[in-house]
Amino acid sequence: MTQRIFVTAAALGVFFSAGIFSNAASLPDSLAAIRAVGPEGRGNVAASTAWRSLTAQDAGQLPALLAGMDGANELAMNWLRAAVESIAGREQAAGRALPLSALRTFLLDTSHEARARRLAFELIARAEPATADQLLNDLLDDPGAELRRDAVQKIIDQARA
Repeated sequence: MTQRIFVTAAALGVFFSAGIFSNAASLPDSLAAIRAVGPEGRGNVAASTAWRSLTAQDAGQLPALLAGMDGANELAMNWLRAAVESIAGREQAAGRALPLSALRTFLLDTSHEARARRLAFELIARAEPATADQLLNDLLDDPGAELRRDAVQKIIDQARA
């Protein structure tokens, strides 16, 4: 009986130290686990645990999660987008503000992945549509077609009016 308790306690210690029952993994470790996902389910178990850790982050970490999309594969991009959407949705449902200034800075930094920057724009647009509309003026020559398209459409709409 004592040996069984010892073995169980040792096993729980291993699980907790490995982060299996904990969402306390560091942000860089969680991002690395997400970025390691691959085809045919490779890395999905670790990514699932990492995703839970990421979605527990506060909104102040949104730019870091978006930056995690830089150079990520398509599968990792999907995991990270879902984490960003989860955090933003939770914060907005609770009536808490998103870090709009940091998201704006991220958006205007063209060294970041265009789809991540587009997601930052969408978050800004949901929170403050007027701010997003003003930002379109800065995106007319953006290297990312995802962002440039809206800026061009704004100019077309203004010309029609």
